Amino acid sequence: MVKEIPLEIEIKLLDQFIIGSGNPSVKGADIALSYYLDHRGRRLLPTSTFKGILRKACNRVVKLVDSNWKPCYEIEPGRIKSMCIGSGYEWLESFGIPGYTEHIWNSLIFDELEIRSPHEIYTYTHTSISLSTQTVKPGALYTVEYLPPYTCLKAKLRLLVKERDNEKIGLDKSKVIKYLKLILLAIMESPVIGIGRNSKPFEIKIVNTKEIKAEIEKIGLKLDKDIEDLLNVLSKPYSPFINSRG
Repeated sequence: MVKEIPLEIEIKLLDQFIIGSGNPSVKGADIALSYYLDHRGRRLLPTSTFKGILRKACNRVVKLVDSNWKPCYEIEPGRIKSMCIGSGYEWLESFGIPGYTEHIWNSLIFDELEIRSPHEIYTYTHTSISLSTQTVKPGALYTVEYLPPYTCLKAKLRLLVKERDNEKIGLDKSKVIKYLKLILLAIMESPVIGIGRNSKPFEIKIVNTKEIKAEIEKIGLKLDKDIEDLLNVLSKPYSPFINSRG
């Protein structure tokens, strides 16, 4: 049976975050898609919102984990598939390689990004008036929603671990510490990337560090000092742009 190491993450936005709500004409949107409600009434943003941030952040830190690993700066799925396969790109398989299914099972599972608090989502109407006709320009009138600064988002990812060698899904136990270090470094680096198209700033925190340590022990592994230090730093709100608060 595949085991999992859950990482529960809290993101606090430091600027307003504009939701395009699927309107292609929206200018300045941080995300083109709309949030949606699940059966429990939770307001969710697509999984790709945080997954993309973390994958970009990994590119900046892979060499710190393994000097033989290579960054992949491709974004378009087809180019990831054609340009970032083979030796040095093993880390990328954890995220899943779009369109590539041969013997690759992603060991990193992302849940949707949940909008937690405050509960208000604001709207404003954008328009542009033609000076010559004094009427609204075609396509220039639309309403968008936005999340105010200090909105908290909840993210969760799960690192899957094989319990038996013949299982197809999950990491071998021998690779868990290495990949966990990559993920933690990427989480720490992610505020540098920013969130959304306009790279809005945020601070980030892992809220279940004790659970992570306990799950590592359950599968018979021991944390090294690097992992301990990273978990300690990320157990408090972290951003390179502001002073961290306890």
